[in-house]
Amino acid sequence: MPFDAAMLKASLAECREALAGGRVEKISVPEKELVVFSFHTVREGKSCNRKLEISTYPDLSCVHLTEISVENPAVPSAFCLQLRKYLLGARLTAIEQLGFERAVLFSFSAKDEMGYLTDRFLVAETMGKYSNLILLNSERRVVAASRLIELSLNSKRPVLCGMKYENPPAQNKRDPLAETREGFFEIYSPDMPPDKLLMANYYGISPLVAREIACRAERAGGGGEALCGELLRTAKMIREEMFSPVLLLTPDGTPADFSFLPITQYGAERQVVPFSSVGLLLDRYSAEKNRLAAIRRRASDLLRVVSNSQKRLEKKIALLESEILDSKDASRDREDGELITAYLYLLKKGMDRARLTDYSADPPTEREILLDPLLTPQQNAAARFKKYNKKKSALAHAQTQLALAREESGYIERVKDSLDRAEGESEINEIREELEAGGYLRQNAKNRRQKPKRPAPDEYRTAGGYLVYCGKNNLQNEYITFKLAQRSDIWFHVKDRPGSHVLLVTEGKEPSAEDYTQAATIAAVCSSASGDASVTVDYTRAGEVKKPSGSKPGYVIYHKNFSTLVRRDEALVRSLRVK
Repeated sequence: MPFDAAMLKASLAECREALAGGRVEKISVPEKELVVFSFHTVREGKSCNRKLEISTYPDLSCVHLTEISVENPAVPSAFCLQLRKYLLGARLTAIEQLGFERAVLFSFSAKDEMGYLTDRFLVAETMGKYSNLILLNSERRVVAASRLIELSLNSKRPVLCGMKYENPPAQNKRDPLAETREGFFEIYSPDMPPDKLLMANYYGISPLVAREIACRAERAGGGGEALCGELLRTAKMIREEMFSPVLLLTPDGTPADFSFLPITQYGAERQVVPFSSVGLLLDRYSAEKNRLAAIRRRASDLLRVVSNSQKRLEKKIALLESEILDSKDASRDREDGELITAYLYLLKKGMDRARLTDYSADPPTEREILLDPLLTPQQNAAARFKKYNKKKSALAHAQTQLALAREESGYIERVKDSLDRAEGESEINEIREELEAGGYLRQNAKNRRQKPKRPAPDEYRTAGGYLVYCGKNNLQNEYITFKLAQRSDIWFHVKDRPGSHVLLVTEGKEPSAEDYTQAATIAAVCSSASGDASVTVDYTRAGEVKKPSGSKPGYVIYHKNFSTLVRRDEALVRSLRVK
């Protein structure tokens, strides 16, 4: 886990500077494991708002300043209501790391029900699968927690309402910040790998940092003296808060790790990107690393329905293709029937085969035809014609069903693409409504009574000042293409892939080439072509885009269009988005 006690210390140093004395104005709990506090602060006589994010996800538990806005669910959770009751309007008085552990205590000054000032506390324990966020009253007794722990689950350290809060139990390891040369050599063993030795004897540092200390010591000559020197230098840097946060990227640009100090152990295998603050680093890391995981948590039932539908359609398409292949020899049965009819005078009941000359072939050829000895020649011919007609009807039916199955498979692919790129609760709800309307999900009685909300597609503004709409799911795509669009507007879509409908609103004018390129880039980025460096995008007048009768949501056809190849530039698309 890269978010170790040292990384927490680096993050808290930024939090103290930005939030000290700030007043809690808003509390958002978009998910059970994620809480965002909005603080109003005054710095150098200027009023400003800062946000603090506390994540208790097992795979990324952390505390940091954030600039990312989150969307609240329509109905707040009980934990969210408790936080708002006790901490809204409270003033932050102190931020304290509990020893050199991955736990932090936030102290607040708030007013109680009678209007008197009282102390309130919030403890964030960022310990992987044991992470928790605990609200305490003035006596430091538990008021609420994101995860209450009963005695049956943990008899040594339960977390229940009314119980006195206890700090995380001390580890049977040494504090690296208090280490000395003499103390280090008491536990040093040359037979143990350096990074394993550090992990086994010191708490508060991650495996990544332990490997980095060992790597630097090896370059300095190796041995106990070099390892001790690197450990003490790292500890001094942590104590004096001389942090240099960096993000590690894989060759394809995917965030892989992060640290509070420069990482050199990977060489050219990882790109090391420095950041000016821990908050910005974790915003980038969490946004890139955990977006799909968050969508899977919030839309697990939708993903299950989509996955099951994909598997069902794959099997159906394979069966239909096999049936079509078997039916393609139907003409052979008809030819056999005609040949038997032509040679009725030579055939007799009881024959199991006959060699007959086919004069319709050029040149004439002899063919051996298998016969049913229990049937007369006339009945054998009739059986072949019946088999031919059956295969002919089956072929036509299978071809129709195959076209429908492929169309439905394309629709499911579009829904899956929308889910993969969904960013908020409202988008997931729109996809849920779409699947309910299509019969893939049972419609909730509450949803039937609610009036459908108008879709809210993303908006962008090109360099030339033109407005661009971008749909994030099939409902938004149809709303853009058939409700918002005028015939003269320019419509964009990635070629032969699922993706967003993008509309460049021209208002009767002719946009510049740069405006066209920027709109096409939006279509390329907002599509399933996420791994491609350059993408082909189709564009045409919105009036040329049609929806076939009875087709699935989001499916359109067009025949007159141009195509262009654009580079995927996510930074450009982010800069064009209307906040």
